[in-house]
Amino acid sequence: MTTAAHYSLAEQLIATFTTLRIEYIAVVPCSGVDALYAHYARLDRCVFATREEEAVEIAAGFAIAGTPAAVVMQQSGVGNALNAVFTLADAYDIYFPIIVLVRGAHDVNPEQRVSSNSTLAVLTSLGAIAVVRGSPTMASEVAAAVRRRERWVVVLDEEQ
Repeated sequence: MTTAAHYSLAEQLIATFTTLRIEYIAVVPCSGVDALYAHYARLDRCVFATREEEAVEIAAGFAIAGTPAAVVMQQSGVGNALNAVFTLADAYDIYFPIIVLVRGAHDVNPEQRVSSNSTLAVLTSLGAIAVVRGSPTMASEVAAAVRRRERWVVVLDEEQ
């Protein structure tokens, strides 16, 4: 039997988004989930944004049109997205999930280590749920959060 831990993060997100019927993703590309982008691009349903607030605005447009969408971004872009989330999505109750990929406390880049810890603290204060990449329950935790209409889902490299 194959467990969720045997699947890549991209494969877990594809399966979860498919189950949730998320039709489009708006992304500012980050490393590690190229297969997710390729999957949605083959369907002509991956919108590449140049900035995180643009990805938020794109997903809001899909949501207003009644088309389920999600944003996928790296933790270093959360600060860019916050104003658009607060003044558009949250202000007008436009729901779509934002999946934040955290590079982790052990990243070789010291700026990313600081950003990871700080971003996690900010998102936790906003009610984000955190899941651990590759854990057997990751996919079900993400799906449950989206069904509860949680805005922020943080995917950690490891327990932090």
